Amino acid sequence: MDDLTLGERIGLMRRRHHMTQQQLAAAIGTTQTEIYRLETGMIKDPHASRIVALAHVLKVTTDWLLGMGTDI
Repeated sequence: MDDLTLGERIGLMRRRHHMTQQQLAAAIGTTQTEIYRLETGMIKDPHASRIVALAHVLKVTTDWLLGMGTDI
């Protein structure tokens, strides 16, 4: 799992929580389009507050989400 991109990690955890892109977007106060763009790598450098919100909702650490740690 260490080779996953940020987008792949978001998508993986979103699916593990049985959430749609729309549901995740609503949970962090953004649009489904932004979640799609994050998951597909179209957004290369998301704002730190977005990473924190995603980590909180997906119940992972920001380090893991960014590929800097092995723990979920």
